[in-house]
Amino acid sequence: MTLGISGNWSYGTVAEFSCITGFVLSHNLSLQCTENGHWCDTMLIHNGLWNDTNPENRTCLSSGEWSDNEPYCQLVDCGKNVTAPVHGKVIFGNETTFNSEAFVNCSEGYLLNGSHTLICTGDGTWDPHLPTCSVISMIFSNV
Repeated sequence: MTLGISGNWSYGTVAEFSCITGFVLSHNLSLQCTENGHWCDTMLIHNGLWNDTNPENRTCLSSGEWSDNEPYCQLVDCGKNVTAPVHGKVIFGNETTFNSEAFVNCSEGYLLNGSHTLICTGDGTWDPHLPTCSVISMIFSNV
């Protein structure tokens, strides 16, 4: 993501940044157009006054550039925080990021109730909900 802002903007205009589905912004960012025409972090402007204390050490320089720590969009990672179903296991691929797949298998003698495939969603969760494993019952009849 590039934070370049072009066009004609008036003093006081606030620009908020976001990322496309599957990505999250490294840290929240709102920029405000200052009286000198530069964009500065709204966290640095309080009651219309410039505050040069920034907890993220990011300041708007007179050139309009950032001093450090420019935010970026990073791929959502669901992690491996899925508890395997009783009598089953979850198998993760090489990645646990947006649109990656994990697979659920049941132990021998058990039947999977639900989807075999889980997909990492844009909000950082695995979907659909974790299936269950139930014992396979056999019915014998005298024929």
